[in-house]
Amino acid sequence: MPHSYVDDVHRFAGPKPFHDKHGQRRNLSHDDDFTADLVNTDGQGNVISMPLLRRKPCFGRPERFYRGMAGGKVWSNDAGETCLADTPCDTCFEHSPGVFEACLKVVDERVSSCARVKNAIAEWIENGDARGYVGRRHFLGPLWPKVRAAIIDSGGWSNVNDEQVKLAGLCRAEEKRKKRNESERRKRAAKKAARSMSQPVVTQGYLQALEDECERRATQLRSLRGLSTNSATGTFWIDTLSDAVCDRIAHVWAERELLTRLGYAPTKTAIARNLIAKGPAYAAWDEKSLAARVGEDMSKRLARLEDDRGGTPFWPAWV
Repeated sequence: MPHSYVDDVHRFAGPKPFHDKHGQRRNLSHDDDFTADLVNTDGQGNVISMPLLRRKPCFGRPERFYRGMAGGKVWSNDAGETCLADTPCDTCFEHSPGVFEACLKVVDERVSSCARVKNAIAEWIENGDARGYVGRRHFLGPLWPKVRAAIIDSGGWSNVNDEQVKLAGLCRAEEKRKKRNESERRKRAAKKAARSMSQPVVTQGYLQALEDECERRATQLRSLRGLSTNSATGTFWIDTLSDAVCDRIAHVWAERELLTRLGYAPTKTAIARNLIAKGPAYAAWDEKSLAARVGEDMSKRLARLEDDRGGTPFWPAWV
């Protein structure tokens, strides 16, 4: 038989049934309650259908039921009478009486289905009473270990609720995952909305200022050609630029600024697409070819003009 079953019998027959293997307390829940007639068995103590019962792994276990009913702490009242403190079984009877009745029904059927278990429990009860055992003394001596051994040798009984609890756990995990994903989606949407609200507005005044700056930079590039640089390598690279290329570099810069302000990625393809759509100067270009030129302008020319490693770049950031 599975080793875990033996462990469970020892645990539920012992003084700390609701502690896990790490010694951590696992509290019972009395939130679920239903009538005993909703629990169906096969006549041998195996539960074949019942409502979902959560956080009550002791349900229907003979070793727990008998220990729970007789294992309370002993105390004396004001009259000197011996009393037993309430146990979790007493609490179950008070808060979920239907489940308690169903548990008793299953326990009785399981005990009756195995003669050895039935006889061991009868002997334990008879001798315990004869010796005047109360409370925890019920579990001293050889009789309770005989009950425990008989239950172990019976091989145990099945309960469909074991699988129901596992399935309910999977469902709860799935619900938590969905809630977590929904929470993350909302956070992303909120961040996106915040970015959108903080995104600078593209006004007509902004567009006019950008156009003026674009023209100024194109004119500046054209005017630099032929100026003396005392370069040891001869002609400076700007000297080789045509008017059209000077204009295109400035236009690429302007489209990059606009796309960035609008919150779009300023890729070479996006810039090329905008240039073709905006003006006759690029209408004859196909998008792929112009994108290749734009890529060169960004990596080889704008990168040089905006290089700040030597101090203030020739083309500083535009405000």
